[in-house]
Amino acid sequence: MSADGILSPPLRYRVSEGIAEAFQGDHFLGFLSWHGDGTVAMVSVAEPFRRRGVATELFRLALEKNPGLTHSGRLTEEGRFWIDSLKSA
Repeated sequence: MSADGILSPPLRYRVSEGIAEAFQGDHFLGFLSWHGDGTVAMVSVAEPFRRRGVATELFRLALEKNPGLTHSGRLTEEGRFWIDSLKSA
């Protein structure tokens, strides 16, 4: 990560059925998984990469794969904050 907080080298993403994953080079940064009913099951991003748009991009890519994707009603405090940030974007 550069001094200005920009992630470099650029991130790459992989999306398959039920999961979207983020990488920087060979390093795994996080994932977003969802159930067959289209409900988000879990979102996890490594601490140094949080609040940099990684989870939001994972969600955007997951929506491309499953347009009916919805958030679970079972959220952590961080999860609620993230979903609120999506609504205000």
